[in-house]
Amino acid sequence: MRKHLILPGAAVGIALTLAVIQPNAPAAVESSQRDRLFAAFDRIRANYVDALDESELVTAAINGMTGVLDSESVYIDGKDFRNMQVNHPFVGLGLQIKITRDKGSVRVVAPIDDSPAAKVGVKVNDVITHIDGVPLQGLTVYQVVDKMFGPVNTSVRLTVMRAGNDKPVELTAVRQIITMRPVRVRQDGEDVG
Repeated sequence: MRKHLILPGAAVGIALTLAVIQPNAPAAVESSQRDRLFAAFDRIRANYVDALDESELVTAAINGMTGVLDSESVYIDGKDFRNMQVNHPFVGLGLQIKITRDKGSVRVVAPIDDSPAAKVGVKVNDVITHIDGVPLQGLTVYQVVDKMFGPVNTSVRLTVMRAGNDKPVELTAVRQIITMRPVRVRQDGEDVG
């Protein structure tokens, strides 16, 4: 009797091993992860105390997924994408920024030469914590940039943490049309440029 149980057990073990290493196995894992995501979505939607906007839940889920990627990978919704496609003068402060994933802070990569930000003293590696008194913690790079945009000749107040300073630095810049100059030219003497 014992020999008869060993053979079916071995056959089942081999069948399970083959099923696990089949090329279709990743699809089953992916399907199971999708099912888990949809189940969480359905439970939150059905059981949360307040009514929820399904679109906001989906956006939050997507932002959560991109949140584990590098700091340059973000989800851009349709509105932000359309705003990026509009061909109009760039009005703002003239800053290149990045969001650090570890602290969710806004770090200055570089102020653009002769920009409003450069003129008021924004420096490389400054950390912008507030714009017009509004905290930036947890915002996407596009949401931060949106706060920097505004009509020409309007002011914007930046609260900046700077290495070597114990207290934040308050800077006020005036939004201008930002022109990018890929190459700067100057003459040194009569024959050197």
